[in-house]
Amino acid sequence: MSIEEIRYYDAFSGTGAIRKGFTEANDAIRHLQHCSSENLRIPEKQLSDREHSDYPELRYVGGCDFDKNANANYIHRWGRENHSTDDIREIETTNIPDHDLFCAGFPCQSFSIAGPGEGFESPRGNLFFEITRIARDKEPNMLLLENVENLLYHEGGLTFGVIIRELGRIGYNCRWKVVNSKFHGVPQQRSRVFIIGYLRARPNTREIFPLRKSPGDVREEDSYPLPTLNATDHKGPGKKRSTILIPDFRPGEDIKQLMELSNSEHRPMSGRIYDPRGVAVTQKALAGGWGVKTGLYVTPLSIMSDDRSVSVMDNMSHTVMAQEAKRTLINYAWNWDGEWGIRRLTPLEGERLQGFPDNWTAEGVYEEGDRVWSGEIRPTPTTRIDQVTGEKYTLTVHLPIKKRAEATGVYPIPDGPRYKLLGNSMTVPVIRKLGEGIIKTYEELFG
Repeated sequence: MSIEEIRYYDAFSGTGAIRKGFTEANDAIRHLQHCSSENLRIPEKQLSDREHSDYPELRYVGGCDFDKNANANYIHRWGRENHSTDDIREIETTNIPDHDLFCAGFPCQSFSIAGPGEGFESPRGNLFFEITRIARDKEPNMLLLENVENLLYHEGGLTFGVIIRELGRIGYNCRWKVVNSKFHGVPQQRSRVFIIGYLRARPNTREIFPLRKSPGDVREEDSYPLPTLNATDHKGPGKKRSTILIPDFRPGEDIKQLMELSNSEHRPMSGRIYDPRGVAVTQKALAGGWGVKTGLYVTPLSIMSDDRSVSVMDNMSHTVMAQEAKRTLINYAWNWDGEWGIRRLTPLEGERLQGFPDNWTAEGVYEEGDRVWSGEIRPTPTTRIDQVTGEKYTLTVHLPIKKRAEATGVYPIPDGPRYKLLGNSMTVPVIRKLGEGIIKTYEELFG
């Protein structure tokens, strides 16, 4: 009997990368099946899939997150049904729907080289054991877990060994692979380890790893430019990809640090200025300034504000003029003979680097009484000291005006929480490809 659906639970759901990627995977598979049923032309690499006319569909049955802004944005995009805003440590497994696939991008700061590195000693690091608690009780057929690449090397590999041992102890045979987002359709250096667990020993007839390449993806052995992500990349299966390219992209030489204004052991991007002619550095959710979340990039002054603070215009961003908001930073033809400045990336650029549609994180549904952003900005003069000359100067800082939500409704999300949401998120095109692999292998493994 064929399997019609794969029910999945989305723990630590954040801004919904798992659900967005799986939705795109379902759409891509349906598109392939339509081509097959109508005898339409299918790309040569996918011809073998024609023998399978009916794949199961990934169906969301529940999820959870404890972050206020993540929940607000998730509910705005997907609705409240089966989404819990409780701390996962307080959710009884009897209240979790039965599911076939458990997904979790569990908090990574405890294992990241950019974080404190406390591992299981941190309350965040201990959240891994909530995964094993739920998996032990619910016994889903598959697990899909994600974390930073440094998880493999934390404490000389001992931490990762504990994770694989604990998953094996409750019956899961695991495979894992490091996946870099820059090779899967977005211009961002973002290496993450993905762990796939199969309940009890299952025949290894088909592999999900390595991820299937799509037309336009950069392979590690190639040296051609990677398509720049823009809004045209979000129109669904079969739509033509943008032809805008990143100049001089070469694997292994794609991130060029130009200078460093400060140095911090646990904030490796803080104060570093990068050449924009390549892929972006990893988007992070760390606290602090000096470009710690996105990196700082050289930008011609012709596309920056004349104000020394690079002030906000039209409430778009504290650092970039609104008229440039529809273009990613790396879309420009650079002229290095003119004057230049530095800026961080905007939240909109961060969304594109993570494969989300434009303004995906811009709004959220908040509860009555929550502290929310009013959507207005108060210009506030402040005195700063030049780091080089020691001279004092005045600039204008644009601070969001907060208020209490009068009723449950949609409110703007400030830039700070948007950066955090994107820094914590998985990359949507990577999740889509994982979803496609799960759909195509699931019935063979568990049917």
